[in-house]
Amino acid sequence: MTSLVLTLPPSTNNLFINIPGKGRIKSKGYKSWIKSAGWELVLQHPRSVAGAYRLHIIVPHNAQPDIDNLIKPISDLLQTHGVIENDRLAKRVTIERAGAATGALVTVESAS
Repeated sequence: MTSLVLTLPPSTNNLFINIPGKGRIKSKGYKSWIKSAGWELVLQHPRSVAGAYRLHIIVPHNAQPDIDNLIKPISDLLQTHGVIENDRLAKRVTIERAGAATGALVTVESAS
């Protein structure tokens, strides 16, 4: 099992923008979050979870975005940094509003 604290990502609704002639690209806000949250993750030295996993995310009770829109960017970050092998291996994903923290408490554990 591994636990992390990450800055809240932008909502899924704000991850990409459409550029005429180029298609969909990552928004400036999403690129910025990927970089800063990536460093937060690296500095916490998370253990990798091989194979099937369960993901639990706790966000502050006053988090503004729809909380289900926070799952994808967090899952993608975990995959990019090798904490999980692939987000398609998730057996269960839960997210809840609780507490007064300023970021997301992310717990990943093996489902094997």
